[in-house]
Amino acid sequence: RRFRREYRDLAWEAARGGGPGEIRTDGDFIYYETLSKWSRSGAFDHEPGLPGVTPEMDPQTFNGSVWALAMEIFNLDATDPASSPGYGAAVAYYEDRAYGPEFLWDWGLSPGSQSRFTELIGESDRGFRSARQALGLLLANHLVSALDGFVTARVHAVANSRFLIEARVPVGR
Repeated sequence: RRFRREYRDLAWEAARGGGPGEIRTDGDFIYYETLSKWSRSGAFDHEPGLPGVTPEMDPQTFNGSVWALAMEIFNLDATDPASSPGYGAAVAYYEDRAYGPEFLWDWGLSPGSQSRFTELIGESDRGFRSARQALGLLLANHLVSALDGFVTARVHAVANSRFLIEARVPVGR
């Protein structure tokens, strides 16, 4: 949990431009993994003054790469995407997968911070794996203990019963 708090704080302060007085919205883990791989999100709405959403066009940004993929999937005309039949579906695809205004980032605001952020994500991953392994071992231990208790109870029950169980194994013929 410590590393999670640290990498979220670092992302907020260094890449997302958030300050102490601002309301912060944290993303899910996939969001933070994405921040470790992309230096900039790009804009969500490239032309906020126009009605509707105008997707980010720079494929070097995360949102721009989402739009480039949407253009390929829906076979849009690169010279005039809005005139293509699949434009509405491509924009809906983009709006569903691109990061909106509250989650935009730019690591260029704080050189070197993305490397530290990636290290913190890795440390968090390792901590999570260790905790998961410990939980697995604990559950396995409980399962073996329960099985041992069951077998012990059955052996005592058979030993204290009035019935004699005899087994014969023929050897040779």
